[in-house]
Amino acid sequence: MLKKFITQYWEKLAKSMLDPPQDPKTSLQEWTQKNKLPLPEYELVKQTGPAHNPEFTISVCIEDYGKVSACASSKKIAEQKAAELMLEKIGKDASV
Repeated sequence: MLKKFITQYWEKLAKSMLDPPQDPKTSLQEWTQKNKLPLPEYELVKQTGPAHNPEFTISVCIEDYGKVSACASSKKIAEQKAAELMLEKIGKDASV
């Protein structure tokens, strides 16, 4: 039953994907390596909010491209958002 559900709703999409999806952090790291730049540097800029509901601001910096920041409820998500913003800044699609 599970196999039928997956096949019905996901098989067409899975077959249409040439490469597996990558998260923005991986894409950004690969882009910097391909372009012989130092790896992206992530930094916690600030943490606000109560312990049960924090918000993290993370910046990412790439030599010659500057710095961008993003906020989220976890460090991991904020890093991914910052990487996606950096990819947009350098003109590369985050999904590639």
